[in-house]
Amino acid sequence: MNIKKISLIVIFGLSLMLNSCSLLKYDISINISKQNDKLNTVETPTHEMPVYFNFDCIPTPENPEIGWVTHVIDGDSIKAEINGKEYEIRYIGMNTPEFYSSERVAAEKATQENKNLVEGKKIFLFKDFSNTDKYQRLLRYVFTEELFVNYELVKRGFAESKLYPPDISCQNLFDHAEK
Repeated sequence: MNIKKISLIVIFGLSLMLNSCSLLKYDISINISKQNDKLNTVETPTHEMPVYFNFDCIPTPENPEIGWVTHVIDGDSIKAEINGKEYEIRYIGMNTPEFYSSERVAAEKATQENKNLVEGKKIFLFKDFSNTDKYQRLLRYVFTEELFVNYELVKRGFAESKLYPPDISCQNLFDHAEK
């Protein structure tokens, strides 16, 4: 066998081993193409673990509620359809300015940023300790396929980290993001 065939067999074998390993965080694959009689490796898109597995503070990341955002109410509240029913959801651990206050302009900016992050998107929801607040809104940590919404709003300066015991699993993360 020549060196090119051996290289292809080794790369193919390694690729199969890596793709079948359940302990890897990322699914890695390699495409081999021949160009100008030379071997070139080309990366293909990877299938990453869901973003919420990157945050240790999330309770039970293996069991999210899944929904679709139907309406953005303000900077820290949305409506979403979950299993065919619409719910109002309040983000845990942070707060945005209120419309009916001296901070109306900031409230409008926070609402627009929330729309940019979640409007019409598939979301993954995680309960901390409490299921609902006194207004019967679901209290949740909210993720899109790309990011942790609660965290991003604080990090980007549209929300402040705010302690709402007993739902405090991610509070240190939010406090750090605010700085």
